[in-house]
Amino acid sequence: MNKKSAAFVLISSWLCLFNLTFAQDTKTSENKPATSGQPLWEVGVGLGGARSPVYIGSNQTTQRILPLPYFIYRGEIFRVDEDGIDAKILSGENYRLEISLGGSLGGNNDKIKLREGMPKLGASFEIGPRFTLDLAKPSKDSRLSLNIPLRAVFEINDGLKNRGFIFEPNVSYSKENIGAGVSVVAQAGLLYGNEKLQQHYYGVAPAFATLSRPRYTAKSGMLGTRLSLGAFKDVNPNLSLGAFVRFDLSSNAANRDSALHVKNNGVTVGIGGNYTFARSSTLVNW
Repeated sequence: MNKKSAAFVLISSWLCLFNLTFAQDTKTSENKPATSGQPLWEVGVGLGGARSPVYIGSNQTTQRILPLPYFIYRGEIFRVDEDGIDAKILSGENYRLEISLGGSLGGNNDKIKLREGMPKLGASFEIGPRFTLDLAKPSKDSRLSLNIPLRAVFEINDGLKNRGFIFEPNVSYSKENIGAGVSVVAQAGLLYGNEKLQQHYYGVAPAFATLSRPRYTAKSGMLGTRLSLGAFKDVNPNLSLGAFVRFDLSSNAANRDSALHVKNNGVTVGIGGNYTFARSSTLVNW
């Protein structure tokens, strides 16, 4: 991981706290050019904030501003970074197969009018394989990659009950130092959910049906299209800043007819900074 993407550790953590599926692959280590001489571990603290739809298709937004500690570990097989927690299974010069984790805090139904009286969207834990293929390296500091993650979703609030699977193939492009020390990562992809996951977010059981929220049985398929752009900069060796914007387009969603899906587009924005106060003297190639 290049230091210029360090601020994204904080922003990614923020966004994955309360967005359906964000913890998947809007993060950047698999997209960044290979670097060397990085500390084996880093410890720091940051401050960040973000504003986002409560979930894809929702007409309400949520925003949070809080400090966050962060920890980075760049092991040969096991790592903790802006991608979350990963375990490398197989890798070559231009490809990687890893086990990766993610999660979401879900939503507060007391504030979601569309879901009033329905079961809460609890915090979730996600785990599954991710395959990354480097399609091209236009320059020594840029990379074009295909990322194919598949994760099982478990709801923490309900005894780790399985809520289904999410699939998010995407293409990402990263470029370091486009000017003034700023690095960027752009991504475009599709989101798919199986029937169980779609029902969790968009299904309406008979017991929760109302005149304005009729009974609905969700089906598997598209959740939407996702576009994102992040920019990052090192202010000094210890301080990094970053900003992020993401667009979710769901007019093609499989369950756009659900009463819980009322908006075909959503914008997420995040900004933050982090300060590294300790790092390993041991350097590793990364």
